Amino acid sequence: LLIHRQLKIPPLTRFYYLQATYATYPRATRPQYDFLTLVLEQVPETLQELVSISEPLPLHTIHQNQWPQLRVLHLYGERQLASGLPYITLFSQMPRLKELTLLLVDPQGGGERHAIWPPGHPAVYPWPELERLTITQPHPDDQLFHHLPPSMRHLTLRYFPHPYVFHLERDGPLESNYLDKVWNPPSPLSALEMIDILRRCAHRVPDLTNLVVEFQGDRRRLDVLRCVASSFPRLRLFQFYWYEGEEDLRDPDVVRHITSLSEGIALTTLIT
Repeated sequence: LLIHRQLKIPPLTRFYYLQATYATYPRATRPQYDFLTLVLEQVPETLQELVSISEPLPLHTIHQNQWPQLRVLHLYGERQLASGLPYITLFSQMPRLKELTLLLVDPQGGGERHAIWPPGHPAVYPWPELERLTITQPHPDDQLFHHLPPSMRHLTLRYFPHPYVFHLERDGPLESNYLDKVWNPPSPLSALEMIDILRRCAHRVPDLTNLVVEFQGDRRRLDVLRCVASSFPRLRLFQFYWYEGEEDLRDPDVVRHITSLSEGIALTTLIT
């Protein structure tokens, strides 16, 4: 497929470039890259929503343009490791961004946690209107958590894919152990690391209403619930994933803390 370089793209406000989440065919080809470059180079002034698989996305085009109207940015798939720039810099030209979702996983051979804003990296926080943030494989020392704006209402700190998806695949529902062959299974944060992140966020986002977290169900797991209850008084939905034996949810202490979580806060929905 040849992309004609003179093709004119109308002033789009929404652009979606989607692919099956666990697609086994090549997820990034040169024609895909060329097509996305052609489109995105022509629409930065008008685009309000960009939803795309991450592998063929031309990050240099994103970084080199101003995106004054962009409100929503959703990327999912394999993390690009060759750009050399953190996302706080790559996406710094989006002053009106309200929703940022990065469902990203490392390829085989990777596996490191990548901070959106790495410690020591010089940057100015670029998204003053941000309301919804979803990041995967969160880095416990990410400087982003020190700078979230008061406008934040929804925060999701999870893994992509969820660790249990790899176990399901090995048992047969997904074919050929594809995920294990191309992606590194994520290693969830410890409960203490999650607590540290939540405490840093708490004073920045006092009006948070929705929270999703994923972490190891170690001996500090109940402290995560206590931290949530004491730090986010306006929380209305709390969803958490922790990884330990099924007997956890029959433990009287666990049940007691879960059922009492809504006392004193606005919680209406709890999903475990």
